[in-house]
Amino acid sequence: MTNKNLDRLFLELSEADMANTSGGAVSATFLNRWAARSQNGNLPNFNRISQRLVNEFHRGGLTSASAITWLLGASANDKAAWEFITSAISPSFGSGPIAGATPAAVAGVRNYLTVFAGPPVIPL
Repeated sequence: MTNKNLDRLFLELSEADMANTSGGAVSATFLNRWAARSQNGNLPNFNRISQRLVNEFHRGGLTSASAITWLLGASANDKAAWEFITSAISPSFGSGPIAGATPAAVAGVRNYLTVFAGPPVIPL
């Protein structure tokens, strides 16, 4: 007998677990999970990622330094996944319904995402 329920194929977390992972601080865990999900063939939920980034901006925790720290320890595949995610989010960020997407928040998130857009910046 063949199991034809492929709903969980390539999912490392359930939707509820992803929501929990998407609800807290933007951390290495958050970045790693979305990178893994992207690499496993699951198109990331860009609205969820965008909302999380805006929330973190309003908490004051969205810093380029934390992104650079993650990039310095991340695999090439994880970096490439976030480069893809960034290229998908950045052009339209702020044009959809994202709670708290004030002009300052949109600018802050776009600034944060630029860190992922190319080679990592090595702090001196």
